Amino acid sequence: EEIAKKEAQTILKAVKIFDRSQHFPKELSGGEQQRVAIARAIIAETNIILADEPTGNLDFKTSKEIFSYFLKLKKLKKTIIFATHNRELANRADYKLFISGGIIKRVNV
Repeated sequence: EEIAKKEAQTILKAVKIFDRSQHFPKELSGGEQQRVAIARAIIAETNIILADEPTGNLDFKTSKEIFSYFLKLKKLKKTIIFATHNRELANRADYKLFISGGIIKRVNV
């Protein structure tokens, strides 16, 4: 139990939400709730993380920090599939898919 608690604290610190860990969801902003969702996906220790607009409610600096954390997870052999409208983050992906009119196309990055 103590090991799990320390691991959770480490992840909450990594996504910059540790200081709000004793708050209820209704007491968190949209961006804070989004960071909690990212932390939950990470602590689940799955090999694949599906993220729909993971940085949509975050400011620019926090978005970059979260994406940097995703890159660290990639080095740990985690696969992260994310949907985003943020072109800068999309351009940093290994593969980029574009969906238009129900057709999926790979875009060279």
